[in-house]
Amino acid sequence: MAIVTAIIAYGSFVLTYLLPPQIPPIQPYQYGALLAGSGWVAWLLLNWRQERGDPCLLPCALFLVSVSWLEIYSLGLATQDYAQGPRQAVFTALSLGVMVAMVYFLGNYRVLEEYKYTFLCGGLVMQILVMLFGVSINGATLWFRIGGISIQPIEFVKICLIIFLAAYLRQFRYWLRLGFVSKAGRLPRKALVMLGVGMAVAELLLVAQRDLGMALLLFGIFISMFYVTTGRRDIVALTFLLSGAGAYLCWKYFTHVQIRVANWLDPFAQYEDRGYQMCQALFSLGNAGLDGTGLGLSQAYRIPEVVNDFTFVALTEELGLLGIAALILGVVLLVARCFGVALRAQDEFGAILATGLASLFAWQSLIIMLGVTKMLPMTGITLPFVSAGGCSLLSSFMVLALVWIIDAQDGRSNALGGEG
Repeated sequence: MAIVTAIIAYGSFVLTYLLPPQIPPIQPYQYGALLAGSGWVAWLLLNWRQERGDPCLLPCALFLVSVSWLEIYSLGLATQDYAQGPRQAVFTALSLGVMVAMVYFLGNYRVLEEYKYTFLCGGLVMQILVMLFGVSINGATLWFRIGGISIQPIEFVKICLIIFLAAYLRQFRYWLRLGFVSKAGRLPRKALVMLGVGMAVAELLLVAQRDLGMALLLFGIFISMFYVTTGRRDIVALTFLLSGAGAYLCWKYFTHVQIRVANWLDPFAQYEDRGYQMCQALFSLGNAGLDGTGLGLSQAYRIPEVVNDFTFVALTEELGLLGIAALILGVVLLVARCFGVALRAQDEFGAILATGLASLFAWQSLIIMLGVTKMLPMTGITLPFVSAGGCSLLSSFMVLALVWIIDAQDGRSNALGGEG
């Protein structure tokens, strides 16, 4: 937490040199104080509780938030969106408030298991509603527009689906661990078919919405949770084969998938049009060097949607290889601590749920970092705790709250008779 505060304090000082004349020099300090103060208040409130979760979860997340806030603030100045930095600080403070509220008022997280079908239906209904009544941006219908605020339901749908999968896999864990033919009996088709059909419907909805990144993310989470729960290598291998065939069919019959793959293979062929964003990102990556250009001194602002999809690239150019390696280490530490919670959990539902939430951070970070560096087709999902946006920050802190609660209640599992 001291490191986080130092980053914000020094970064706010540097930002004062980048401000245009019409913005008072005190502004970065004000919003930096809001960011650091809300972080410390949240940390103290969590540690005052008798039941405490992993003490490193919140500092790891705030390290990522503090570094990205400085970048988002400087990019807002470069693009003349002067409200970008202050808005991100306010979103962070509100998200921390929601996290603390969840920790104090959720109570026993195991109650979530009883509402697994409610979470599933709620997630599917939100996706259908956004398809019917949402607004389309860049060809994808993923947002509700309420007044001047854009809400992306998929950020919360993925949490609902993880809760459903954790409860469903725990319920059918014994049968799913059986071989297709075993002494204990045959693997029940109903459980496996329901699970497969449910995931297929969710994936098809996302493909229809042109949200290919989220489809890939949910597939990775499902595979991780299923394998950890069952250890079934045969079904995992079969799922990869079927998904590969499905990906080929999507490429063959969906024009937007073909465009996405073509831009990935050769963005310079469409430099003036669809490939412009990726080309500018590659220019920024090539300009990074070992120690970067320095905060506010890059050309990353030329990348369209840089604060949403390409914040990682902007950080790479301004912090260099050394700085971005530190940021990646922060992501790795956060994911490792979340998986540590899953390993410590005595309750089976808690262990599976923590695995799914840790997999969410791991897969989402990996997919976007590989996408913006042209190692995978660009997907458009956000980097947790780094990309700008209120929905992304809120959902990330909600996930962190659930992981913290699971760890905090771990000592009570035996007393409550949790199944191990």
